[in-house]
Amino acid sequence: MWFVTNQDIHAGQELCISYLEHDVLCESPHRRNLMLTLDFKEDEDANHALHGTRGDDDGPDAPVVDSDVQNELMSMNPFERLEAIDQLMQQAAGEALPEGERLPEEEDGMDAEGNAWFQCDLQNLRILKAITLEGMGLSEKALPIWNECVQFTETKMPPNDETSIVVRVQAALCSLNLKDENLARQHAAIALQRHNLIFGGGVRRFRRRYRQEFCLNLRPDAGDFSGQPMEDFLWPYGNE
Repeated sequence: MWFVTNQDIHAGQELCISYLEHDVLCESPHRRNLMLTLDFKEDEDANHALHGTRGDDDGPDAPVVDSDVQNELMSMNPFERLEAIDQLMQQAAGEALPEGERLPEEEDGMDAEGNAWFQCDLQNLRILKAITLEGMGLSEKALPIWNECVQFTETKMPPNDETSIVVRVQAALCSLNLKDENLARQHAAIALQRHNLIFGGGVRRFRRRYRQEFCLNLRPDAGDFSGQPMEDFLWPYGNE
């Protein structure tokens, strides 16, 4: 068996294969075990595990903000979408109950902590919010959120995860749209360096791989920078 790693492996280190998606590895052992139960137990046993005793870790047993939820949000007009995302982010953080639900009277004073969704739910909502704000021409409000998304990939996901490249590409483009060249170049350099580490191929392969991201109409007020497309400024072909 051959492994291709994205970081150095030292003598004595153990390599393991995860059966979980990379964005849920930061969750509690209880939730990770529930996710494994979904895949490795018979349906009847899995249902018992999911709906039986949950121990001291409340909240959903699987990520909530899946592709269906994201598509539904993106089908809304931007103003309604922002409001819906903010409401969902409060629920995801355990700061609010779902619409139409309330605590029993005897529990009105209880802390909402412990009912939070998966951390990747918040990350997906942050990404949707940043995209929405940029589409509304509010890049100055979107940039701090892109930076939060970058922070999540650096602290909550496996080292050199591909998701960090995607998020840094958008953070770089948003920064450049706001004329913050230093921050844009910083995100761009890290994205390219990480892509080379994982996939190789230099600037050309990087730009082929992310050409769709460059073409997304996320920033209607964005134009060329210094007389050239943003990707040419941030990832010029000469830097190979």
